[in-house]
Amino acid sequence: MSVVRLDTFPSEFRCKIAEAKSALVGASGTLLDVVGQIQIPVKIGTYQTEQVFTVVNTLTVDCLLGADYLVTYEVIIDYKHSHVAIKGHEIPFTLTHGIANFIQPPINMVICADKNVTIPGRTVQLVDVLLPKELRKQDVNSIKPTDNTKLPQHLMVAKALSPVLSGRSALLQMMNSSPTAATIYKGTKVGIATPLSELLMVDAIEQSSMSQPASNVDLTESMSQFDLNVDFTESDLSTDQQWELLALLHQYRDLFAIKDQPLGRTSVVKHTIYTEGPPIWQPVRH
Repeated sequence: MSVVRLDTFPSEFRCKIAEAKSALVGASGTLLDVVGQIQIPVKIGTYQTEQVFTVVNTLTVDCLLGADYLVTYEVIIDYKHSHVAIKGHEIPFTLTHGIANFIQPPINMVICADKNVTIPGRTVQLVDVLLPKELRKQDVNSIKPTDNTKLPQHLMVAKALSPVLSGRSALLQMMNSSPTAATIYKGTKVGIATPLSELLMVDAIEQSSMSQPASNVDLTESMSQFDLNVDFTESDLSTDQQWELLALLHQYRDLFAIKDQPLGRTSVVKHTIYTEGPPIWQPVRH
């Protein structure tokens, strides 16, 4: 039976406790002072369910999930692989002094341009973005691109770590690979931001300097920040040709295996070798 201690409830929820006539005996053999029963949501990691709890006045912990919960939701605790399976949904956890700490996924929130900005052709530039209220209290946020934007293919967003500026905004690094200038208007969705404190692992990202003319930009360094690992140090391509290749690779980036990823497989096309007529035999020749 699942049990919860009364003082864990806010006062406005106590009126929802229904009367219960059951009697409970604790592990020590003492009779527990039962107040009633209540159905409340239970959230473990990202998985949320509801469970009926027996409310008691005294308990050494806040609550106990009993066999009624474990059986109903088919709970399997796997200490070897550090996860809990609830109805087949695996939730990872870490152990600290024998206590399980469930890993919450980081909060990803959409960020938009704070004002109109024009990025010259083939230039890397910093853009002011407006942070949601939930992110303004953070010291540093991790910013990265997202496919859920309406940015043209030649405008690319770099990964970056940015402090909160003026209590409301942050800096986002963008590259314009087109030879012509591009304007980003206020309110345009440009990426997503995550509080650095919530990230379990954060890639080490170097922030480049303020915007420079295209002729002074190190393309190899810039592309590493845009997940395009192409080395032009020994290339015979001109600067314009390098920018054009960069734009082409970024436009079709989902077609390439990057960062040592496997090529994968496809079921779209079935390969067939067509032959006509019987096999041909020829005598051995010297």
